[in-house]
This record gives sequence, C-alpha cells and structure tokens, in this order.
Amino acid sequence: MQELIEQLEKRRAQARLGGGQKRIDAQHAKGKLTARERIELLLDDNTFEEWDMFVEHRSVDFGMAEQKVPGDGVVTGYGMINGRLVFVFSQDFTVFGGALSEAHAEKICKVMDQAMKVGAPVVGLNDSGGARIQEGVASLGGYADVFQRNVMASGVVPQISMIMGPCAGGAVYSPAMTDFIFMVKDSSYMFVTGPEVVKTVTHESVTAEELGGAITHTTRSGVADMAFENDVEALMMLRRLYNYLPLNNREKPPVRLGNNGLGDPADRLDYSLDTLVPDNPNKPYDIKELILKVVDDGDFFELQPDYAKNIVIGFARMEGQTIGIVANQPLVLAGCLDIKSSIKAARFVRFCDAFNIPVVTFVDVPGFMPGTGQEYGGIIKHGAKLLYAYAECTVPKITVITRKAYGGAYDVMASKHLRGDVNLAWPRAEIAVMGAKGAVEIIFREDKNDPRSSPPARPNAQAHLPLAGDAAREEAREPVAQAREHSALNGSPPVFAHFVSLRQPPTGGDTGGRMFKKILIANRGEIACRVIKTARKMGIQTVAVYSEADKEARHVELADEAVHIGAAPSRESYLQADRIIAACKKTGAEAVHPGYGFLSENEAFARQVEEEGIAFIGPKHYSIAAMGDKIASKKLANEAKVNTIPGWNDAIETAERAVEIAKDIGYPVMIKASAGGGGKGLRVAFNDKEAFEGFTSCRNEARNSFGDDRVFIEKFIESPRHIEIQVLGDSHGNVIYLNERECSIQRRHQKVIEEAPSPFISDATRKAMGEQAVALAKAVKYQSAGTVEFVVGKDQSFFFIEMNTRLQVEHPVTEAITGLDLVELMIRVAAGEKLPLVQAEVQRNGWAIECRINPQDPFRNFLPSTGRLVKFQPPGETMFASDTQHLNGVRVDTGVYEGGEIPMFYDSMIAKLIVHGKDRNDAIAKMREALNGFAIRGISSNIPFQAALLAHPKFQAGDFNTGFIAEHYGKGFHAEDVPHADPSFLVALAAYVHRRYRARASGISGQLEGHGVKVGEQFVVVELGPEGKHVHHPVSVTDFHGKTGASSVTVDGKTYKIDSNSTLGAIRVQGIANDKPFTAQVERGAGKSPLALRVSHDGTQIEAMVLSPLGARLLELMPYKAPPDLSKFLMSPMPGLLVEVSVQPGSRCAPARSWPSSKP
Repeated sequence: MQELIEQLEKRRAQARLGGGQKRIDAQHAKGKLTARERIELLLDDNTFEEWDMFVEHRSVDFGMAEQKVPGDGVVTGYGMINGRLVFVFSQDFTVFGGALSEAHAEKICKVMDQAMKVGAPVVGLNDSGGARIQEGVASLGGYADVFQRNVMASGVVPQISMIMGPCAGGAVYSPAMTDFIFMVKDSSYMFVTGPEVVKTVTHESVTAEELGGAITHTTRSGVADMAFENDVEALMMLRRLYNYLPLNNREKPPVRLGNNGLGDPADRLDYSLDTLVPDNPNKPYDIKELILKVVDDGDFFELQPDYAKNIVIGFARMEGQTIGIVANQPLVLAGCLDIKSSIKAARFVRFCDAFNIPVVTFVDVPGFMPGTGQEYGGIIKHGAKLLYAYAECTVPKITVITRKAYGGAYDVMASKHLRGDVNLAWPRAEIAVMGAKGAVEIIFREDKNDPRSSPPARPNAQAHLPLAGDAAREEAREPVAQAREHSALNGSPPVFAHFVSLRQPPTGGDTGGRMFKKILIANRGEIACRVIKTARKMGIQTVAVYSEADKEARHVELADEAVHIGAAPSRESYLQADRIIAACKKTGAEAVHPGYGFLSENEAFARQVEEEGIAFIGPKHYSIAAMGDKIASKKLANEAKVNTIPGWNDAIETAERAVEIAKDIGYPVMIKASAGGGGKGLRVAFNDKEAFEGFTSCRNEARNSFGDDRVFIEKFIESPRHIEIQVLGDSHGNVIYLNERECSIQRRHQKVIEEAPSPFISDATRKAMGEQAVALAKAVKYQSAGTVEFVVGKDQSFFFIEMNTRLQVEHPVTEAITGLDLVELMIRVAAGEKLPLVQAEVQRNGWAIECRINPQDPFRNFLPSTGRLVKFQPPGETMFASDTQHLNGVRVDTGVYEGGEIPMFYDSMIAKLIVHGKDRNDAIAKMREALNGFAIRGISSNIPFQAALLAHPKFQAGDFNTGFIAEHYGKGFHAEDVPHADPSFLVALAAYVHRRYRARASGISGQLEGHGVKVGEQFVVVELGPEGKHVHHPVSVTDFHGKTGASSVTVDGKTYKIDSNSTLGAIRVQGIANDKPFTAQVERGAGKSPLALRVSHDGTQIEAMVLSPLGARLLELMPYKAPPDLSKFLMSPMPGLLVEVSVQPGSRCAPARSWPSSKP
C-alpha cells in the first residue's frame, strides 16, 4: 500500500510540474504566474480540491502518443473565496501552450456542469494558444461543448473570465458569453484572427497588443470589463468582486454580516451632498463623488471604468446589502446616452436582474446623443435595449434624479413608468421634455421668426426668452419640490458651525453711535466668510458681492443677500468700486468691510465710500493715503520717532543712480517699490550688477502691478526677522497695541506660518515696538485695526517697514492669545464706539500658530493647483476632546467647501489652520496633529510642506529668520525632506487597516458550513517604491478584536498596540498607538494600485500593498512596467486659460507659425 501511495504522490508531483521547470521559468520570465499559482492565490488557503489531475489526451496522430502530460493543460476543481463555494479552471500554458484538446474541454465542461448542479459560480483563468490543431475537429467540438455550457449557465450561476495570456480564434467566444471579463495588461490578448492574418487579408499592420490587448478591449471595444497591471493584482481584485455576487440565481446576493459596531452607519449625514451637484444644468461634476458619499464605506467596485465613460456601472453596498449602481456621468458627453453607454448599462442591469441584485440609478441625463454617427450606428435599437432591460427588470429599483432628466432619456433611465419601486429627486432637479432654453426656442419660435409680431400683443420674444427659460425651469422643478421636502442644509455645514471667539470681548464703554443693521463685504472667500460670522453673531445682516466665478461660492451662500458685480477677473468685479457702492445703495447696506486685498487699502475707494454716506469699516482715507506710499510713510515714521532703516527715501530715476546710492548705503540693499506690498516690487542686491538689474525689474513690476513705478532703496538687514505689531484705534483718539506676530517663515516674500507671540523678542523689545507702532498710528489719526511691520535684527534692533491699513490674513493668532474678536472691534469702531479696553487690559495667553493652506504642489516647485475639491475635511474640535471650552484648540477659517471649485483668478489660499496651545511646544504639537487630520483631495495642497517646516529642528527651537525656507529648501521640496520619526508606524498602520478590511470581508453571508474564513496573522507589507523597487516588511497582526478595532502589530522588531474606532473607508483614521493618540489618513486604491493603501502621517506618505506571504512572494515575480512615454505630448505644468489655438487637426505646422497660447 505504501508503495502505491508513493507512486500516487510521484504522479501528483509530476502533474503539478505541468510542462516542466524550464517552461515554468519561462512563464515567470514573461511576468506570468503558472496555472496552479493562480488558483492558490485566488482561493482561500488550503481549500482547493482538484479534479481529474491525471487525465491525458487521447490523440495518437502527429506523434502525440508520446507527448502526454497529466492534466492535459488545464487544472480544474473547486474551492472557497471568503468561505463561499466557487468552481474554477485554470489553463496551463506550460503544457502545449494551454491549447484546448477534447480531454481538456471535457475537464472544463465537468466543473461547469457541477457548478450548475450545486449552484455556484464558475471562474475561468484563460491562458491558451487556442485549439490543439493536432486533434482537428475533436478540438473544435470541445469548444462547442464549452460554449453550450456557457449558454446553459448564463443567468443561472455567475461566470467570470480572467484573460491572463493569449485567447485567440474560437477560444474568445467562451469568455465573451460570460458575465465578466478581466484582462492583464501587456500579457493577455483576445482576437478572432491574429496580426499576421489581418495583414494578409486587410493589409493592416497591427501588433497583438493594438489588435486585442487589455487596453484595446477596455477602452475601445468594450469586450473586457477591467485591465490590471499584473496577475497578482488581477486575482486579488477578482476576490473582491466575488464578495458582491450571489452564488446562483436562486439566492440573494451576499450580505455583510454586522460591522462589529465599526461599520458605516446607515443614518449618517453627509452635508457635502448639498453642494456637490451644481444648480446650473450645464455645469459638469463627477457622479462618482456622489456614489462614494452614498454607499457604505465609500467602497465602489466600478466595472468598465474606461469604456463608455458617460455612464457609470458597478457594485457597492448599502447597510451591508449588495446593490448594482447605474449612473449618468456629467463629466463625459454631459452624461448623454449613446450607443456604447446604452449597451454597457443594459448588459449590467440584466445581470443584476438575473441574480437578484437591487438596482440604484442616479440620473442626470440631457437626452440621447444626436448626430449621424449615432443614427447610422443604430442608436434607436441600442437605446431601446436599455429601456427593455429596465422594463423587464423585476428586482427592487430605486431611481434618484440628481439634477435633470430630459426627454426620452428620462423614460429610459429607470423612470417610475418602467415599474420603478421608488423614485426620488434632488430638491432642484428638473424633469421635462427638454431643457428650458430649448423649450422656449420651440414654444416661441413663431414670435422670433415673425416680424409682424407686435409688442403690444406680446413682448419681444428675444427680450422675454431668459425669463421664459427661468419659468420653464421652475415648472420642471415644481413637481419635484411638491413631492419632496427641500433637504438642503439649514445654515452651514459642520466645518463652518464653529467660529472660535475664545472669549467675548468686553462690550462696556460709550457706544458713540448707532450700530449698523446691514453691512456689505467687498471681498470674497475666507475673509468674507469670516466677517459674515462675526456680523451674524452681532445680529447684523450681511450682503455679499460676487463675480461670475464665485456665484456658487461659500460666502454667497452664507450672506443674507448677494449681488453680482461682474466677470471673473478681479479687475472686472472685485476692483470695481462703482459697482460695489451701487450694490450698497441697492441693498441698503450702511457700511462696507473691505476685508484684505482688492480695494482694502485703496484710498480712493475709502474716500468714495465715505462721500456716499456709507461707513468704511477700516481706517479713514487720509490714513490709508499716508501709509500707502512707502516713501511718504517712512518720512512720517521718522517724524513720529519710529526706527527706520537707513536708506535713500526719495524716488530714484535711473538704474545707474540706483547703483551709486546702493554703494553709498553699503551692500546688501533692498530695492522697493513705493506702492509695493505682498512681496511684489521687492528685490535684494548684494553687488552692483544685482542692484542695476534689480532696480529695472522692480520698477517694471511696480508699474505693471500698481501703476506707480517709483522705487527707493534702503539697507538690507541680514538674518532679519519679520515681526509685526497689531494696533487698534478708534475715532476718540485711543490707540492700543495687541502684542506682536512672528511672520518670518516666508517663501518668496509670502508668509507661510505665523505665530504669536514671537519666540525671539524680549518683553522690553515687545514694549518698545508696541509703543512705536502706537505712536505712528496716532500720527496719522488711525482708526480701526492695522498692522505695523518691522524688520528685527539679530541684536533685537528693529526698524519700520510699512503699515498695512487693513485686517491682516494672520489676525486669528492675535485673537487667540488676546481673546478678542478683531472684526467685531472694527465694526464697533466704525460705528463710532470707543475701544472697550485700555493697554493695561490687553492679555497674552498661551501660544497660537497659523498655517496658510494653499492649493499648491510642493513637490513640483509649488505649482498652482486649481479645480474641484473632491474632499475638503478640515480637522474639528472633536479631535481635541479635552478642550471642551474651545481653549487650546483648533480653528479653521475658510471660504471653500467640499465639492466646490477653486478658481484660477484669485489668491491661492483656501484655508487658514489656527491652533492655540498653552505654550509653543504644545501649539506645535497640536498643529502637527491638526495637519494630520486635514484631508484635501482633488487638488494638491502645501500641507506636506507645512508638516516638514513644523518638524524641522530649527523651527522647533525658534532659530530662524526670513531666509529660513530659501536656506533649507532652496533646491526645492522633495519627499525625503519629510523624514518620519518612526517609519515603521506607517507600515504597522497599513497592516492594521488591512486586517480590519479582511475581517470585514470574512464576515459575509453564504459561507459553506464549516468553511468560515479564519484570517491569518502573518502578512507582508509591500512598500511600493519607484521603478518597482519595493520594500517587503514581514508583519504579524495578533490579538485582533473586531468589536473594538484593537490589534497588536509587530513590524521590524517593533510592536504597536493600535486601537481605533474610525469607520473603514473614512480618510481620517484616529486612535491610540502605544498609549499615544494619533491622527493619520488612509485611503484604499488611491495610488498606483487598487490594492494599495496610501498612508499619510506627519507629512510623510507611503503606498503599500498588504499581502499574504504567498501573495508577496508571487508579486516579486511580476515585472516592473515603465510608465508611458509622454515626451511627444505638449503638457502644461500648471493650470491656465487657453487663449488661442492657431492650428486645426491635419494642419501642417511650419517653424514660423504661431502655436497655441495660454495664460497662467
């Protein structure tokens, strides 16, 4: 008996070798796994039961009798995926190139027959050269037998094909009849006839990849559903798909059992849904954003993502239940239905109907795509296929109209008339025969074309077209409004719900006048929202002004009224003083708050406002004029006994004269525009050449930016600090200073981080600077909030730079340490009230830091980044639960919202992140944690750079000056500039989150009794590196507690006890690691691979795949694939406006011909 057993094991070993080690090595060299490796990776550990291992072919012709291999080129059997039964066959290319013989076909038919009998899906892993020609018709008959089973199994059990090598000739028809087809890039292809035959018959030269590769079939033909980078990725994603599918047509789809208390609650509210869908029916948005917000855990398995992109299909879950999703995509072809999208959606709906999967349809469709191409291609017939699919569908159907449903497309997209179960609509959704404009064009066609139409009978058609269009649109919306209560957020989303006013300012003292009932904010963005918040707190109504680019901006929504003042460019809107004053008169606004930037320091505007009898919430025009001129302000400072920098204080006319003066003062010198500010019109020269060139460029910039080319020169203070004093004055002659702000961390003269107080100056210096600032303010009879800026030397000597006669961007740090609301005090001063406190009452509590969050890519030399904010999730006060009184906490000032657009026309800052701590170290720690929790997606941000600055030892020690960034990051900012204090923690967190995903996936219905999944403890975290240079980290995850989310993770010899109750799928992950709180960001499928986790913490980011030891070993066999060569493409490094295209397709471009031009 033992001898028989040994013989059996020997035969099994021979069968497992397939075509032999040499051919296995050749398979690996191509970046392909073997048939058995694929099955082993696809199925749960140790669950595969192989059938017919020793079957051999029966052919004797052409020497085949001597060429027999056990298994005959295909491995068949059954096993488990997450404890659920599946039948599988895997063709073995190492045996006869995987060619199909009669015996080979019989093995496949056997597992398919059994799958239908017991009711379980079939997965085919195709890697075959086609029919085994030595067997002739017998081989072709084998294909027909397989095809017959495909037809019989259709709609009975799910069938999935994974094309992992060649699939040509008749072999392609079997996958074509299955429900899903996946392919592997660069190593798989499908075609009826190969490139050689094509060239012979049609004289076309084409490669196998171009003819039938994965990219071709997922983007052009639509034959395949998805394409993956390699075998490992493909098989792991197939496992993920399997979790959504029922075993057969008699069972319900699988349900995720429980969520251990850590799942996505069904009753959660996502207020960003109120702003995601634009009111304008012609403005695009990404429907996938909506889907991810609605489904469980933001987890959506999209099918055919690269084909017919104007419609989106795929699987997701709601309350753990599998659902199929169909959605129009407004980003592509405006969401129109066409031939390809109709076929794509119809096929998916019919699959869901066959296998009892409820269908949720999101509708935003303007109609069917017009044109001869569509008509000649049969849009009528193919469009009817989608209508038919919905009409015959008997599973639960829920339809949500997000914005519009016009014409016949309304009927087709799962309308209630096609036996829809529940039809919902967005509050402003439109349901109509066509869009409002088109309807008006038809209804009033006669009036438009008939010159005899008289005005008394009916107003001019052209004149009333817009009004009629609005009426038509409201009519389209009216039934929806009646049928569904408006669900828009009453007030502001949570990010705006908390405005940090650390303590109410004292309100005693003479009011001096009547408080305003209504004010207008002559600004936009963050500062407009900031002023509105304080005005609302004071019971004052607000008026916003907005440009065309800002009509859906947050400040417009927050204000009580809003007035449109012009086109997007600021010179045509926010710099139009007459329009702003007209808006005041129109709305009855009694005062104007200018914010900062735009007209805030425009003396003419302030004077004009005052002359119109409107209060200017800021200094008087004469104070602005006195301080707005750099030369004049320096002379005034001298008269007020304020320290000024040695220099030439008169305008300089020529570059030659500038060089002479520079040499007299002594290098280095600073060349400054008299009207400059914000870093513009400023150059530093260290020699004659730099002085000559600096004068010329500074003068040109001043002329272009300010319309004033006067330039002066002063001594440049080496190792300078930029420290400013906040002053506050009233109309009764009172002026106080509210301590200082340290603003030395600058990039190209733009402030990046501000803090209060300064870590550098002494109390004596602070007092002296404050008193000089007050003296200067009194000299110009200053009223309102203002800032006196000083440059401070290494010896704490200080010199006046300029006075900003407005509210500063960084004013919140002063509010934090003093407990005062500067905007409220500005309003009260403008209303004639006295200051409510004297100098001795000004407090300085704790430490505050502000980081400016800008839409820039720090890793690409800070190129601007504009576009849609897919995610905008600032940190909240809940991150600091102990700060119940909002002291020593976090504040976010912003004017944007999730789903909003960042326009290219204005200042780049999108938010200010402010923290207040008990001391500087505490404030730095809180800011680093707050940055960890600030999630921004859709555009790039400078958050990694801010994190690097805060972690820098010099910054933490307070040892810096205005040249800090140039000194330490002069050659740009790179990933290695953000070293993590504990890199192993990022690896451990990736393993921890993956373990939670595995635990969730294992808790699914439909598992075979006794085969429930037991998730292992050993994993490998593969940290993805450049050019395929990955780092493998063996990891163990033990003591896992599903209900609490706690685990012990050991990596690189370190153990981390991690506990988090954050919801899977949420970007922000908060918890405790080794008894210390942490906040990080984790995303699945956001980077190089859909399997990868992107982990971000303390400015450092890694991408990692967490695999089983087997998966990690097999991944090492996968080749590195270089990214596509884009050198032939003309690509813009930053956003811009395309001004002109001077060529047309097919034009011949001569060297002297102009090319497309754009403006940044």
